[in-house]
Amino acid sequence: MNHPAARLKRLGAPPSEVILLDFASQQSHRLIWFAAVGTRYSKAGNEGKTMPKLQTLLGDGCAVVVGLPENFNLSGALRSAKQIRLATAFAHISGWESLKADVEASAGDIFLLTGLGFNQTEPAVLRDWLDLHLRRGKAVTAKLASSKPFFHPKVLIVHSPQKQFAIVSSGNLSNGGLQTNCECGVFVGDAPTVTTLCDWFDEQFKSSEEFNGGMIDAYEPHYKRAKKQLAALAQQQKKTEKELKTVGEASFAKWSRALELAEAFYRDKDFKAKYAKRVRLSNQMLGHSNPPKFDFDRNGWEEFYAEGVLGKLNPIYRDRVFKAGPRLRNALRLLIQDPQATIPAVLGKNGKLRIIGFAENTLSKILAANSPSEWFVYNSRVATVLADFGYKSPRDAGRDGRYIAFRNVMQKFMAACEEHGLSNVDAISLDAFFLHLSKVLKRKKVNP
Repeated sequence: MNHPAARLKRLGAPPSEVILLDFASQQSHRLIWFAAVGTRYSKAGNEGKTMPKLQTLLGDGCAVVVGLPENFNLSGALRSAKQIRLATAFAHISGWESLKADVEASAGDIFLLTGLGFNQTEPAVLRDWLDLHLRRGKAVTAKLASSKPFFHPKVLIVHSPQKQFAIVSSGNLSNGGLQTNCECGVFVGDAPTVTTLCDWFDEQFKSSEEFNGGMIDAYEPHYKRAKKQLAALAQQQKKTEKELKTVGEASFAKWSRALELAEAFYRDKDFKAKYAKRVRLSNQMLGHSNPPKFDFDRNGWEEFYAEGVLGKLNPIYRDRVFKAGPRLRNALRLLIQDPQATIPAVLGKNGKLRIIGFAENTLSKILAANSPSEWFVYNSRVATVLADFGYKSPRDAGRDGRYIAFRNVMQKFMAACEEHGLSNVDAISLDAFFLHLSKVLKRKKVNP
């Protein structure tokens, strides 16, 4: 087996220092610790109902445990426990210190199990566990879980004179996992289920490895490097969240004016007839590319390019894009199957499916014709009207991010139009709306 302990031995820990902590297998009355669980309450389908008050193991917080008995006292349960079983994917000193005094006060047998996945377990916790073993002997057993398969559980099982219970959660042994993160755990009190959890714990514990001080010393440099990398990753995450927030919050500064113009356009007596014609032409245009296979030939691609509905394409790029062949067809197939996931690959600066000349105009034209209620045409005339409405594309979002931001705004605008009683509001009719307004703006520019 590929054990973290074995990996640490290879780093130079003296075998003579290995402390083997016997695991006395018990077939009943176990206690498994699974880190505290937290969740947010969804109001969907619960209008008018009061949200049930959920508790955490450590007081106020977001790491809730569902089904926790009223007036539950974890500290008292740990101190009076005859057996304690703890399994956590990784262990931080902030979480261990919340339980340490109560665990150490127990006169029962204690079994502690953690993983070293991504080098996130803090050496200070391992040293504390090792010290506890040295002071208590075989009454305390601490081990490192095998890394194959990846060790990811968070389970606590406690057997006290009053009862046995288990807590299974999403949170690790850390202050976040026990209290401040959004985590969700479940309190288990029925004996058969607790026994099953204990059997599972036994199997994991038997296949785990003992550790010693030399192994912890060998592991610590790896932990410190991983900690620095994690800090850099956290900064990147903040940057990503900021970018996504910007994309999600994009809107029109002149929203009311845009809606007033839309009402006039959609309520025009000739709208329905013109809309029906554009739908027919859009389907005809898309048909030239033969979705979803997109096994078109040069003639089909030229006919697609020649169609003016949903925006004219620059013929300069027509032949160059067609020469992309299988790459082009693969990009089109994936766009239809999963637009959200494929757009970054097509429009992104380093996108794997990026083709020079195949950008927002062509991409949005195909998506809009295929899914007019979900995706919208974006081209220069649309950009002109958006600017007049006070719309600003999010900075530093990339072409893919800017298009998705535009799409999100258009979905909101479409919903607002429908709330005003307008019908047939989709990408096809909105393209006609933008075309109409772009012509109005052009006339104003010529004759101010």
